Amino acid sequence: MKPPTAKQIPYKHRIHGDIREDHYYWLKDRDNKDVINYLEEENQYYDHILEPLKEQTDEIFESMVQRIPETEERVPVQRGPYFYYSRLEKRNNIRYSRGRLQQTGNSWIKQRKKL
Repeated sequence: MKPPTAKQIPYKHRIHGDIREDHYYWLKDRDNKDVINYLEEENQYYDHILEPLKEQTDEIFESMVQRIPETEERVPVQRGPYFYYSRLEKRNNIRYSRGRLQQTGNSWIKQRKKL
């Protein structure tokens, strides 16, 4: 299988009195069917070339995922009388952002969003 070759369409950028030619500027357009087709061809080529390494790639990926801690918590940062910190839980993929008063230690949830 041969690698796909992107067609070259000349495009001239004119910025600050400088002209720069870019033959691959057309690849910027995400809604263009030619761009989508070209990227799909690249993906097929990638899959074909790396097929012999699929098992090793999966093993490496799994070993990397296992090294991610169950929860990640950032160091609190003080802004005024509050300390702000955030925590990401691996199992449910939710980031919690919290603020805590310095004197009382009372904690409240400021923001909760799914990643």
